[in-house]
Amino acid sequence: MKYFTAVCVLLSCLTLVLGAASCGTKDTTAPSIPTEIDTTIPANDATPTFTWSAATDDDSGVDHYLVAVASAAVPTGAVLWVNVGNVTTYTVATALSDGSHTFVVKAVDKAGNEGGPCSLSFILDATPPSISSVAASGTSSSTVRITWTTNEPAIAKIEKRTDMYISTLRSHIEAMGGELEVIARFPDGAVRISTFSGIGKVPKA
Repeated sequence: MKYFTAVCVLLSCLTLVLGAASCGTKDTTAPSIPTEIDTTIPANDATPTFTWSAATDDDSGVDHYLVAVASAAVPTGAVLWVNVGNVTTYTVATALSDGSHTFVVKAVDKAGNEGGPCSLSFILDATPPSISSVAASGTSSSTVRITWTTNEPAIAKIEKRTDMYISTLRSHIEAMGGELEVIARFPDGAVRISTFSGIGKVPKA
């Protein structure tokens, strides 16, 4: 009888110990929201890199981060979240299309709780502008009017203008690191027009 009682007491103690271990305090608190999302990649990079400040979790601790890139075609509610591990940087693997996008990141703790998202919106323009149908008109001894067609609503400081004087055009081109040349093409060859080479040009010191 004493043996049976001792076994029962032992089993009762074991049950209490295991019960306490399995019925401990459960982590139901989500981690904090990551902050300070940033990117140092230029606006024409289709695979940008993003960084953010780490989230915190005082209970089970941050386990990993989920990231996604939303756009007009793929809104935030339909994005595919990517587990990037417990890091605070991410480089987009597949080139993005031109247009508006939103990068989103959120933390997940070791208990599986998801924190709130932090986002950064940006505009990608990785397609170079093109200019076609260039023509000259209104030629005089000191000026010429140049017209063209472009696929962009604005190029540098030109801002939707389809014509300007050569001195103004020169300043825009040189501001972009280029040099203006005016060439007349004829059936029997091309002639570089040098008459306007000094118009609007500031002498170098």
